Amino acid sequence: MKSVAGAEYLYIRKGTFYFRYKLPKSFLKKDIRISLNTQDLNHALVLIKYLTPTVNNLISLPLYHKMSDKLQKEQVINAIKLDMKRRLEQHHIDQILASEEVLFKDNLNITNALSRVHLTSDTLSDSSISTIGAETRQIFFDLCQKYENLSDMIQNEPIESDPELLILVSYVSKLLLLMNKRSLKEVHTDKNIDVEVRHMAHMMHLFNGGEIEVDSLNKGSFNHNNDDETYYGGAAIERNNNIFKINHLADKYGFEIPLSAINYKIFNEKLISSELLLKELADAVFSKDTIKVREIEALIKNNLISNPIILPESELTQNKEIKPFSSVYQEFLNFKIEKENLSEKMQKDYERCHTVWQLLTEDADIASYEPKDIGIFIDQCFDLPKMNVAPFNKMTMSERVAADVPEDKRIAPKSVQGYYKWLQSVFAYAKRDTISYIKQSPCTIKRDFTQNKRGPFTDTELSLFREFALKETTSWKKWSLLLAIYTGARRGELFQLRAEDIKKDQDSGLHYILITDEHESQQVKTDNARRRIPVHSKLIEYGFLDFVSSTSGRILGGIDNRNTITSWFGRLMSQLDISSKTELNHIRSFHSFRHSFITKIRNESRENLDLYILQQIVGHELSNGGITDNYSHQAAPIIKLGRVVEELVI
Repeated sequence: MKSVAGAEYLYIRKGTFYFRYKLPKSFLKKDIRISLNTQDLNHALVLIKYLTPTVNNLISLPLYHKMSDKLQKEQVINAIKLDMKRRLEQHHIDQILASEEVLFKDNLNITNALSRVHLTSDTLSDSSISTIGAETRQIFFDLCQKYENLSDMIQNEPIESDPELLILVSYVSKLLLLMNKRSLKEVHTDKNIDVEVRHMAHMMHLFNGGEIEVDSLNKGSFNHNNDDETYYGGAAIERNNNIFKINHLADKYGFEIPLSAINYKIFNEKLISSELLLKELADAVFSKDTIKVREIEALIKNNLISNPIILPESELTQNKEIKPFSSVYQEFLNFKIEKENLSEKMQKDYERCHTVWQLLTEDADIASYEPKDIGIFIDQCFDLPKMNVAPFNKMTMSERVAADVPEDKRIAPKSVQGYYKWLQSVFAYAKRDTISYIKQSPCTIKRDFTQNKRGPFTDTELSLFREFALKETTSWKKWSLLLAIYTGARRGELFQLRAEDIKKDQDSGLHYILITDEHESQQVKTDNARRRIPVHSKLIEYGFLDFVSSTSGRILGGIDNRNTITSWFGRLMSQLDISSKTELNHIRSFHSFRHSFITKIRNESRENLDLYILQQIVGHELSNGGITDNYSHQAAPIIKLGRVVEELVI
């Protein structure tokens, strides 16, 4: 917590302002701290000034309690602190209502301005002025049947794209607001009100037999908001539940709910008075009583002078300056170099970490990252290759990140921990009291940095992935999952798979997938990786062959980077609530489909499994068969390979 220069008793912590008064040593507590619930300096200064009378009591406190014991002093301090909170709370009530009144007034003016022209008995006869057409009225009638209230209609329909419909909606809004104070008959007979509004009031009046009460209309007819609600400052809140309404407004502006029954009562009384004032304003605006409008707007303005407007928390968040990670990282790096003399070796290490981060993660507002984003990044780092091992030592970082790396050539877990520590440092900088770009670091994940073992998915988890895929409409997402489950192929192999690689065996009539590097955009990991994988019957049942016949080029079209699969898959695991590690702390990622495929076939085959055949399917180095290997050519018949693939049952 740091003091604000030139403002006594004002402190700031994590972007929020506080009142702080340091107590003499004779007291049990060191100080009194109260959050002002604001991140605006001018607003904080107003609140500190508002607390001045209580501050004077604190200053004189030691003089009156010299002989008191510490417990008595503690009780006095607690009473003063509670009184200060109540004062702030009552001041917040005035601020909330002043802000809501301004919001209501602005919305009222917008609603009024949406009318093309104010149709009166004088202007209606002008042939150059057209009224709302029958087609627009029918559209609005149909929407009324679809929605229970006007708010839902406005939020869910593109009304602003149809100017005439937008005008009609504004007329309906006017009528509903006028009905807060007048009967339908009174609205219809007032010639100062727009003809369209008067016409609607007249029709509703006749439809209800010429006699109608406002309350019964609100309960039985199409309302501005939900049943038993009133429109106040743009928010729908229950009319008959003031406690709910008060809590709603307090929460909307980021304040604590009232601490006492008396403050609820104060809030309630002021709220009722404010609502009556706003009903008067709406009536005056729509009936064109300019004198009354000016009088009420003057009252709102005077209230605003003594109670500066505050923004709802949601708007504070929306209006907050966006700081991209890349920008914050550059600040962090400069700080480390200038203030902590970061060595050239560490600068290179930091830059390597940042390059990998850029390749694997989208640049976004530093405050938008969540623990799951950090987890997805770190889990992908476990798949990175050692940079001093061929062929990765001759690759660019982009090529290394995109490569399918054998487990024995992946970086050590401690190296992955280095990436995590780098991230922790960047987010710790963003969280510093003097920076305050974020309130909390997302680096709260738990990973085992002592091992880098991969784990399979359970049958239940594989079923979840399969069901998700069958409902997925984006083809590359659907088929990347289903192919991974039923072929055990590597991510890179699936990414580069082309329609012409799906072939039919002449001997057996079975379809198979050819993993090859024949196309210029394809490459295989090893000689063993060139292979044939029979198409599982479930893939055919799910429409894979039909999909292939209707496409050309790459099977997983729509993405141009295999890392897109990895990043998306990490988010999908979180969405499906599937852990990124097993109970044995083995890491799970997209590559775990391959582990699952091999594990299930080896452990659950209904007949004796020929390991040599499985190795041909998954592209592993074949078991040593001596000189006989020179004659086998790694080419078991498709029908034999197919029997092994069909052993996979989910």
